[in-house]
Amino acid sequence: MNFWPSFALLLGDDPVDDLLQTVVRAVLLAAAVGGLGYYGYWRLRFASSMWTRTEATIQSEFASNPNNLGLTVSLSGLAAAAAAAYDWRAVLQYSYQVAGEFYSGFFMLSPIFSSSEEACAAARSWVNQKIFIRYNP
Repeated sequence: MNFWPSFALLLGDDPVDDLLQTVVRAVLLAAAVGGLGYYGYWRLRFASSMWTRTEATIQSEFASNPNNLGLTVSLSGLAAAAAAAYDWRAVLQYSYQVAGEFYSGFFMLSPIFSSSEEACAAARSWVNQKIFIRYNP
């Protein structure tokens, strides 16, 4: 009894062509996903540098604890969640005007503070200061 012909019937007419088509499809899919990923990275990294610059004014500040305690507990444990509960960031809210229309936004300062009072105190000196921002016209 010949085993090879029965095995070939299970694979189809030409197993090499089937395998080659699968490999080509995988390579094309990887190239498409990679190309879209690179395009997205480029847009995030460099596109805003070509936007229009304008002056904005810091209107207010507040303290924020951006950590998701439930996620921190599930991924890192109770000790990490306890430490993350004391991570405070200073948030500055700004506004600007373009073509007679008012817009607003916010950003977080990079230092991490151990209390909301420290974060607010660090941000208070920014209120009413002028900064430059970029917007997408």
